[in-house]
Amino acid sequence: QLAQPLGDGIMDGQQLLPRSIGHHRPVAQVLQAAIELPLVLAAAAFSNAPISAGAATIPEPARELRFDVFLDERPIGFQRFALQPNDDGLRVEIRAAFEFTLLRLKTITYDHRNVEQWRGGCLQSIESTTRQNGKPDYVSGRAETSGFEVASRLGRQRIEDCVGSFAYWDKREILKRRKLLNSQTGEYVAVETRSLGRGTFALGEREIPVERYVIEGDDLAITLAYAVEGDEWLALESPLFGGWKLRYRRSAESLPPAIAAPSAAPAPSAASSAVPSAAKAR
Repeated sequence: QLAQPLGDGIMDGQQLLPRSIGHHRPVAQVLQAAIELPLVLAAAAFSNAPISAGAATIPEPARELRFDVFLDERPIGFQRFALQPNDDGLRVEIRAAFEFTLLRLKTITYDHRNVEQWRGGCLQSIESTTRQNGKPDYVSGRAETSGFEVASRLGRQRIEDCVGSFAYWDKREILKRRKLLNSQTGEYVAVETRSLGRGTFALGEREIPVERYVIEGDDLAITLAYAVEGDEWLALESPLFGGWKLRYRRSAESLPPAIAAPSAAPAPSAASSAVPSAAKAR
């Protein structure tokens, strides 16, 4: 069971999406960090081990994580994350775009673009712009000797030295954080993370074993699924106002060959549904 859906009005289109996606209370938390959602560009190859924001030296090649995004079972857009190792650590470019109509009355549009620089497990800089139904948001931040300084529509603030965002793509970093920076609004959000146990994720006719976690906070509940082998992020789900669910599903073509390739091993049995309409809990 996820947390209670958001309590803000749905028809204004501003408070429908969850705060974690990395952004604003509306679309932010879920659409961000997944939408922290948005991530990215075009990278080339994948390796079996995920790139970590915490690694000082990252031998893995550049790569791209692509997700199809759904409102319940209805396709509404995409989220891309481009991970590019560089001399300063890891550069992450994120892009999320959604468009859908509610009850044939209100069209919701969302566009999020974000560039983050990571080094040693800490966010070094962030530059993001977001437009939800034409309403702009921005976040600009940089690590300084006195702490991480952030400017947004909320104003300017200085927070602790080693800041993390909703970097769902880095399981090791995000699960240990107790506060996360919302890349849409600039809020520094208190969170708690707990394990939901193992399950499976349907990819074509295959069932991929996954470990499931939920990140919870004020008006925030994000369920994540990671492959048991390699810790690849595969799915995300978050409740929205009105009983809807926002779902992210990893595109098969953006998976490492070791996960995407068919396996001869029998799939584990599954029971109740869990993450993005494709993960099942045991």
